Amino acid sequence: MTKAKTKKSARLDGIYNTRCSCIDAIILNTAPYAQAFPNIQLSFSDIQNTQVISEIFPPEIWKNDALKKLDKMPSNTPIQISLEMKDPGAHVPNYQIHFLE
Repeated sequence: MTKAKTKKSARLDGIYNTRCSCIDAIILNTAPYAQAFPNIQLSFSDIQNTQVISEIFPPEIWKNDALKKLDKMPSNTPIQISLEMKDPGAHVPNYQIHFLE
């Protein structure tokens, strides 16, 4: 099982001059063994819980330089990640992170 603790922020992308939603998360493999790094799905929904935008991030995208050296996600080791995608707007206050195989 993998858990996540998250924080949302927004910034202006200097290259494309568009707003981005940035999700910083700490994920933890709670299994007693190392396992494959998951694909991570980030979804935003409106206040009626209707999904507005969703994106899947493979490990190659979100793994930092130190993690790129590892083949498997270590057990009970907090891992900080950052995910960025186009900001869905102020009318979309909810987000979810799902771990996919």
